[in-house]
Amino acid sequence: MWEATWGKEIITKNNLPGQRAHKMVHIRPKANNKNDVTFLPDGQTITKQGLWLNAKYVSDIVGPLFEIRKDEINLKRDMVSKGIELNETDLDSLKGIVTENAYTPETFVEACRQVIRDFNLDWISKDLVESLDYRISSPYILEKRYLDSRSYIEEVILGTDYFKMEDTPILSHPYASRMIAKMRDGWRIIEIETDFYITERALSKTGITVRLQESYRESVLDQMETGRFYTIEQLVDLVENDLLEEYGFDERVYEGILRRQGKISNVRVGETYLFTSGMSRNLPQSLMDT
Repeated sequence: MWEATWGKEIITKNNLPGQRAHKMVHIRPKANNKNDVTFLPDGQTITKQGLWLNAKYVSDIVGPLFEIRKDEINLKRDMVSKGIELNETDLDSLKGIVTENAYTPETFVEACRQVIRDFNLDWISKDLVESLDYRISSPYILEKRYLDSRSYIEEVILGTDYFKMEDTPILSHPYASRMIAKMRDGWRIIEIETDFYITERALSKTGITVRLQESYRESVLDQMETGRFYTIEQLVDLVENDLLEEYGFDERVYEGILRRQGKISNVRVGETYLFTSGMSRNLPQSLMDT
């Protein structure tokens, strides 16, 4: 690995095999950001990498299959019904029942069964959904005012200053879980309590930028002693002159900033998080050894 200039930034490059090295596979990053790192056998850290199939290798396999099954694929993609038609009375009744902003296919079926007892997943079609002023955007069924599932989840989470995670079919879906994880890694939300987040909307109102947060983490890391564990109170005292400290946030906000993945690790003991510099394969054991 070595550092190289990329525009105005300094990036770390490596000589892991690319697509030209093999006709089937290559290695490239599979990380949320530059702080999402893992260990090498020699103790160095590297941005998480993944083994990827070469695009041409995949296209050579699936290209002919797609041509053969194109009509069937389009049918499944568009969820075109197989002749299911509802009369105007049933449609009007469904419009009075289907009123949520978004549904999973399963909860959509549950709602529709209040009107039509034998309604099932096979009845869901593009035409039916659109007749109710909704759209299909995998994995959800959304009101038409939402462009797609991504924009819907972003509005739910980022449309307020604070977001409380709830156990609902929409937010419990793996798609939403993946989006929340990406938002955390991208500095768009900060967890200040279990399942309770401050969002980028609130942070931007106070002038807190991603760069300020990254700078704060770097300042903390510079002051930490290798092998020592710290409480958030101790870390706040270490960098009391940092620009972000001058905002006077609750310590839970600073704790949330430091709990992101990267070169500062943390372990929870009861209700307290303890932080240490670097990464460890077994933080609880490292804590016991100190």
